[in-house]
Amino acid sequence: MKLVAIWVENYMSIKNQVFNFGSKYTYDFKLNSEKRQILISASKTPDYFQLFSKKGITNITGIIGINGSGKTSLLRLLNVMEADKPLTHPVLIILENPLNSKLEIYTYISKDSKFFFKNPIEIIIPEEGIISKESIKNKLLNINKTESPFKKMSIIYYSNLYSDQNDKWLNMNNPRNRSVDYQTRMSLTPDSIQKYLDKNKKYKNDDTVFVDESFNLLKLYFEDRLKRMINFLVIFNTKHKRLEALIKDIHIPNTVTIWFNEEIFAETEKLINQSLFDFKRLPEINQYCIKKNNIEKSIKIKFKNELIFKIFLFTFYNDYFKQSKNRLPLDDLSKFINNLILDDSIFDKILELLLIHNRDDKFYMIGKINDLLKNIDSHLDKVKIIEPKSIVDIGSYKLIITEDLWKFLSIIISITDYKSDVLFRYSINPFSAGESALLNQFSEFYETFEHLTYNDKENVIVCIDEGELYMHPEWQRKYINSLYVFFDYFNKKLNLNKNFQFIITSHSPFISSDIPSHNLIFLKKENGLCKVSNSINHKPTLGGNIFELFSDGFFVNEFISQFAFEKINDAFKFLNNKKQQTFKNLLDVEGFLKLIGEPLIRDEIQKMVNRKKSKDFDKYYEIVELDKTKILDISKEKTKK
Repeated sequence: MKLVAIWVENYMSIKNQVFNFGSKYTYDFKLNSEKRQILISASKTPDYFQLFSKKGITNITGIIGINGSGKTSLLRLLNVMEADKPLTHPVLIILENPLNSKLEIYTYISKDSKFFFKNPIEIIIPEEGIISKESIKNKLLNINKTESPFKKMSIIYYSNLYSDQNDKWLNMNNPRNRSVDYQTRMSLTPDSIQKYLDKNKKYKNDDTVFVDESFNLLKLYFEDRLKRMINFLVIFNTKHKRLEALIKDIHIPNTVTIWFNEEIFAETEKLINQSLFDFKRLPEINQYCIKKNNIEKSIKIKFKNELIFKIFLFTFYNDYFKQSKNRLPLDDLSKFINNLILDDSIFDKILELLLIHNRDDKFYMIGKINDLLKNIDSHLDKVKIIEPKSIVDIGSYKLIITEDLWKFLSIIISITDYKSDVLFRYSINPFSAGESALLNQFSEFYETFEHLTYNDKENVIVCIDEGELYMHPEWQRKYINSLYVFFDYFNKKLNLNKNFQFIITSHSPFISSDIPSHNLIFLKKENGLCKVSNSINHKPTLGGNIFELFSDGFFVNEFISQFAFEKINDAFKFLNNKKQQTFKNLLDVEGFLKLIGEPLIRDEIQKMVNRKKSKDFDKYYEIVELDKTKILDISKEKTKK
């Protein structure tokens, strides 16, 4: 089944509006508010062409409009109904079976009588037409007044915008909800928060203060998001590499680059200068370790050595200098530093010290560090590191993305209290901002496919709220095609056998240029309310000219940005002897003229400048000569100096 139309009586800023999502018929709802009756009719959609399949990807609808026009409200309404949450007024929904064109009309009403508007609405069907009493007799139309249409379809919802209002309408038990709101709440469950609080309390009881002393629950969310991204990239690079060729020009990264934090030593050095114990050799040891590691040929041993030394500095800083109650370890450490021989075994000796130090179970984090250090060779055996290919890569390590890599990184992240950059910074690369935004969506969508496998609902509506946000125009241009290919590929590859229908809100003309106009819903804002602008009144959009789409579909009144428009307007005012604040003389206007990119505007101002020059030539010449004199005076002053 495919969602083809919705009528909304009253929801947020939407009052008595019809939304057609794109089909061979356009549906109309005429409300008689006094009688509480609504007449439903249908007509053939002009110039309709079946661009999408009857199975698989069945439809893509774009919702276009300025901020506050109701785009997000419409997506919220769909989620409210799928979550079976209360509404004060009814919503009428029309579904179509693409295989046989049979229609079903549903009335969504709140089951809780205290929320629902007391007067129900009566559906009136014409005697003749596409929707008619005859079509009911022929079983081409079914009117269902009680059952929810969402018993037959699921919703995947994606949004990367956070709003603290969303918990009022999101279904918080829906694993197909990929919004930032939902995923944050799923990371911050009562259990995970309690564990975090217990751990924080344990730090305080142990008198252990780490380099990063901040209390930040959002670390839990970012760790979960990183895990989803790594898991997706692991699966992609091992099983679905062919997809990269289908999604053209988008490179799927297969490495993570790691840079160790060089500031740990600087922080430690500040403390040793304040210590009563002798740690003066530590800078010398630091320099020796750097030089020693620079000449190491094995990239894996080099990585191991640097990790050991950075953990040494990390525990040095946290477990020694921050332990005001226990001064004995400082004396032991001072002896170790002063007796340490600078030779080939230096990293082994530091590792041995760490393992001895970390036998003490007094400190909460000791166990995790000890586990990592004891098993460091077995961990690194499973991690693949690429040799640096250029001077630019020296100082960084490229690690191949695998499941074992995530396990390794997660151990380090847990040691540093989810703040990985205490020890190292990492980047999943090569990543442009557009690729990052798109692949983050892909990782979220991929995780939903597992839930769809166990879901018997055949039809899925994918609601995406401004999914192209943060993307460069070039990535926006590829966005619809990338989504189409991604869902089509995994629908077949994972044997999901679902029918996907996309409803996408957008501010981008690149999105609307990939969607036929009869599949676009144009929204305006009139007197604070959402108003649907008939798509028949708009030009064809598929493959359309971007500038025409800006004007026609996005209700942009000017093609020039406001700041530039004001400055150009000031130039016209000056040339017409009107008051303005920007230009003092004709020479200023000529200088500004060179900055204007639009030839028609530039040429018109040039003509006006030429006319004004000829009219006020003496004055213009005087200004030019004065300007030359100033330049010569400045030049002479510089020569004297």
